[in-house]
Amino acid sequence: MTHSTTNGVRPPLALLLVTALAAPAAAAQLVLDPASRLWIDGDSNVHAWTCSAPLHDFAAEAQSVDAPRVPGSLARLVTAVVIKEISCGDSTMDGKLREALKAGEHPRITFVLSSYEATVEGTSAVIHAAGVLTIAGVAKTVVLTGTANRTGDHVQGRGSVALRMTDFGVSPPTALVGVLRTHDEITIRFDVQAALVESTTNP
Repeated sequence: MTHSTTNGVRPPLALLLVTALAAPAAAAQLVLDPASRLWIDGDSNVHAWTCSAPLHDFAAEAQSVDAPRVPGSLARLVTAVVIKEISCGDSTMDGKLREALKAGEHPRITFVLSSYEATVEGTSAVIHAAGVLTIAGVAKTVVLTGTANRTGDHVQGRGSVALRMTDFGVSPPTALVGVLRTHDEITIRFDVQAALVESTTNP
């Protein structure tokens, strides 16, 4: 994975946190907070809709926890959403979305970070992160935009990416015998919160 910064200055965070250290240090893990969520926002010919789900299989690693105010470089980040856990607040919409996303064949949506750029703004960083998003068995490179902040050993990343369902081979769901038709465009939003802890497996 690659990363870069603007103005030749290493920002305090990238996606979750990014910075270079003067000397090598023990690896650290980011432990996901259960409050972390993902949302899917969309529209239709009748009304807008929002669905949400918890994150699963989260794995992220940084290079150091040497100092409370000095985050380590992000080494990797992967996460997933279980499609059957996506809730739209309406059982009919839940079922239609799961069918459209081919939950039986491909039960998870996954994301693997591949590179990022960060721009410092005060105590936070504006992030542009590229990675491989897999939906309904179709994998595509997308670029997420967002912000990352750190307080002590707590880090938080928020952002979004706009997509077309058809780009992933997904037909926009319909309901009421076609009377309600969802639009192709959706926005995936995320709020990732995690604790930075030293890895016990690193010598």
